[in-house]
Amino acid sequence: MRQFLDDSGLSNIFLTWTTGPDTLDALAVQCITSVIDVYSPLRKHASGGIFILANHIDQEVAEAHGWVRPGVHLVRYEVEDVLQETPLESWYLDQRGQLEEGEFWFSHVTDLMRFALVYKHGGVYMDADVLVMRPISASHVNKLYRSVNDSKLFECAVVFFEAGHPYLFEVLKHIPRHYQPDDWCSAGPRPLTSVYERLSRPGGLHAAHELPRQVVPSIYLGIRLRRARGFWREGSLRTEDFIGCEAVHLWGSVARGYLSTQATTYIKGKDKERAFKERVAALKKVSWCKPHAPRLDKCADLAECEAQLTALMSAAEEEQREAHPLL
Repeated sequence: MRQFLDDSGLSNIFLTWTTGPDTLDALAVQCITSVIDVYSPLRKHASGGIFILANHIDQEVAEAHGWVRPGVHLVRYEVEDVLQETPLESWYLDQRGQLEEGEFWFSHVTDLMRFALVYKHGGVYMDADVLVMRPISASHVNKLYRSVNDSKLFECAVVFFEAGHPYLFEVLKHIPRHYQPDDWCSAGPRPLTSVYERLSRPGGLHAAHELPRQVVPSIYLGIRLRRARGFWREGSLRTEDFIGCEAVHLWGSVARGYLSTQATTYIKGKDKERAFKERVAALKKVSWCKPHAPRLDKCADLAECEAQLTALMSAAEEEQREAHPLL
């Protein structure tokens, strides 16, 4: 993998698939394919690439899904190698057996790997339930996002940082000290948020560049968490939630029922796959997610981005009124 990495870190795209091939359902296939569709054409004559870390996806499976393309690298991995030279390394090696028995380890291990990969190499990590609509803007590097109406926690389905960023180093240090195996967010959103809050306090910064800025949630969270169940049940969505959209977190945990009292249900079978395709088709019709739709990538801070978002929404409403004056 190292020979293909982009030293600047901005052209590395990381995905992981840590479970067996039987869990690779329509949602995961569609999302991984969307990353490759958008980024593979950009990697033909450039450094970096799309690195899919997966021990249970072989070349035959990759070919069947159309993933064997320029710039796409299928990578076998050992967790300890990914965590090597980070604050997670010794903790994982010392407690590996106990950690791997945890109820949510299948998810937590991806959290550990995403932060380690991006900290060591720089670039974009994306969960396999993120549908990419267009390339992530380089201006979003070293920035966080959350929808405060849903949760106070920062999300990490998309993580985009330069290599060696001190904030990520603090996150990596925080996880072993506060890890709770029965807390779904313990290795991902919670440490992202706790470290941010600690560094935000007076005297909490060692250097001004340690504290990331924020982007508006619509860039990645067109489907808000509190609306995810409605989207998956009825296909309901609000187009104004997608202004500036570059990728859409599909909330696979909701779609598959990981956190419900019901059994986990993968999106397989004719009826489920047909319903899933209908949801994706609806998302691809959202004008804000089109390749040439306005982006929120020129604003200096969250307040300025929110002002631009409001202006775009007002302009769209005015355009709608002019097109349909009787409505």
